[in-house]
Amino acid sequence: MQEAIECFNKNEFSLAEKLFDKIKSHSSDHEELYTALKYLLEIYKKTKPQNIFKTQIEILETLFQNKGYSDFIKFYNDETLSSQNINFELKQNLLSAHFIEGNIEEVNKLINLYSLFIIEEKIYNHANLFYEWIEKNKLETLKTMFSKLLFQIEVSNEEGVVNTCEKIENLLILNWKSIYDKKKTKTKYFEHLIGTLESARKNTYKIKQKILSLKVKAIALGSELSISNKEQIEYVVINSKNQIELALMISAISDQFLRIDLKEIISGLGKINNQKLGLYSNELKQYFDKKSNVIISSREPKQESIDVELFGYETIKDSEIEEIFNYYKSENSEQTNISFEAMSIIRYDHEVEKEPYHLITTFIELNLYDAALMMAKKLDESNSKAYLCARILYFNEKYIEAISIINEKINFSLMSEIESLPYYYLKAESYTKIGKESEAQNLYSLISTFNPNFRSLKERMI
Repeated sequence: MQEAIECFNKNEFSLAEKLFDKIKSHSSDHEELYTALKYLLEIYKKTKPQNIFKTQIEILETLFQNKGYSDFIKFYNDETLSSQNINFELKQNLLSAHFIEGNIEEVNKLINLYSLFIIEEKIYNHANLFYEWIEKNKLETLKTMFSKLLFQIEVSNEEGVVNTCEKIENLLILNWKSIYDKKKTKTKYFEHLIGTLESARKNTYKIKQKILSLKVKAIALGSELSISNKEQIEYVVINSKNQIELALMISAISDQFLRIDLKEIISGLGKINNQKLGLYSNELKQYFDKKSNVIISSREPKQESIDVELFGYETIKDSEIEEIFNYYKSENSEQTNISFEAMSIIRYDHEVEKEPYHLITTFIELNLYDAALMMAKKLDESNSKAYLCARILYFNEKYIEAISIINEKINFSLMSEIESLPYYYLKAESYTKIGKESEAQNLYSLISTFNPNFRSLKERMI
């Protein structure tokens, strides 16, 4: 080592380089290696500029491996290394060195800088280790979480997207006061989160479910966002047993009578956690604090327990809800008016409870025909079940299948003429759709002998 240093001091750079290079290749002592690299760097600055950057990196790696964290930081700063040229592993080492040395301000600065850098430059091969390090050391911020969310969306990590959204939500709701770098209101952060998920266009069940949940919570917090009737149905189906989620939905409903009905269902699930509800909305908390908000009559009403189970659906499996949910994709499909058509048969079938039929016909109104049929087939055997299945098939343009169900019901069940009319009428409509006009007219004539005013019969008959 001494001989190499003497050559360097005499400006015999070629010989000094060879000697230091030999020391670098054979030395196992970190201090000796560091010294040799330092001299080599000075030699290259005078003779071989193309070797400077490589040597600087070797020095940084040696310092970090030898736990010389303060020297690592000093050398990095003194050499004014370009952040663009440094590989991300060394950037991570710089961050770790500042963290170990307790440089809090610099740590926060680098975390924000690297979070942005990962997304802009798509440094995805190091992203997981970076975010794991942040989480392990409890250094997560809104910026890092949104950065992580964008990364997970880019690599299609559905589970990660949902988990990160929940972390952001918990930070905004439970630890809002402790967030030091917030730039927006709580509501605006929720809207930004929703916008990020929607713009990604990852149309999966879990992510759509999360978007819907965030929308309702944003509205409860005071956002001017709105949800469609279709989204309201989605939300209630998914959260039929989640009291807090259902309670938050009240903020999104303008009709006071619907609010009252929903409140009764929520109250039927048990005592609500008003403290948790108050995290989103004091107005909702006060709404459920009231003993009653319905019209009080002079007559004491009979107290009955509220059954929120759908008859025949004591439990709806997650897989079934997901299957139903997958049909909520067509926003511009033609709507069909079936309010009277699909429900009329229930008038002749009094033993059937109406509640599940209302849900099924709601699915029909939303054009979720396969989902409606799936639920209808689970009903107990009755005139209503057969009619609804046939009607669903009709709306789904499966006319031959609809006629088959109708024929089976008419031929193998004991129904009066009045009870049979809706079936014959639906069969006639199906014949019309497949071009069998004469068969359809024969059925319309048959119906008219029993009830000439049945529905729009006069318009159907030639």
